Amino acid sequence: MLRKAFESGDVFNHKTNKYSSITDYLIPLNRWSKHKERILTELDLPTLMVPIQQTLNEFKITLEEKIQHVNQRILARENKDIKITGQGDKVKWTLPYKRDEVEENHQFYQAIPTIGIASLLSYVHRKTGFLDGFSHVLDRYVKGTKDKKTLLACIVALGTNMSLGRMGEISDMDVQDLQTTYRNFFRLETLKEANDLIANATAKLSIFRHYDIETDVLHSSSDGQRFETQRNTINARHASKYFGLKKGISALTLIGNHVPINAKVIGTYWYPRA
Repeated sequence: MLRKAFESGDVFNHKTNKYSSITDYLIPLNRWSKHKERILTELDLPTLMVPIQQTLNEFKITLEEKIQHVNQRILARENKDIKITGQGDKVKWTLPYKRDEVEENHQFYQAIPTIGIASLLSYVHRKTGFLDGFSHVLDRYVKGTKDKKTLLACIVALGTNMSLGRMGEISDMDVQDLQTTYRNFFRLETLKEANDLIANATAKLSIFRHYDIETDVLHSSSDGQRFETQRNTINARHASKYFGLKKGISALTLIGNHVPINAKVIGTYWYPRA
């Protein structure tokens, strides 16, 4: 019960940074009462200098004007997104909702044949050569050759959150071969190189420039996602807002014209500075 109370914020511990109350981060009441005017001046926020009742009255007037404007457009039948029925005093208006199409039954998807993930990855390799980015951990004295089939099996197993042992059980691949390939070819450098090969090949396609803003400005966006970690790593951090009493990481991703071009795993409370 105490653990749940800490996670929900019903119980606080003022001697900690993680479970302290929000009032601990506010200006002390005695300082606020003595230096209120000076604090407001230092903040330089005009809204705080105006009495709250005056601000609320201004918001009320603005809201009333918008409500009247919206209703007048509906009664004048100027709003084409509103469906009006009835006449005289029995006029009613509703919002027309279009029935969503089931994506599984959409005609576009019915025209595309169903193929396996391994076949898709093989096709991508023929067009981009991304498997060439998986180099052996040893620069020389390498025994044997790189087996593309085993590489693809490792990619599918790791990408679907399936263990290599499970992949060996449901396929004709030997578990020892999968583990050896994973140890020799899978590391951060090779994953980045393989992704760069796919991203660079995609950027050469003619459709890539159709996502540009205006004529030649690349449309990009970056965001962070938070994931709970199963093991304690150097980037794992406590964040009660996202993980409760557990630890997690933040994955920063950068996308340009719908193509993932960069990613980085950081601690939850670490933010890059420009």
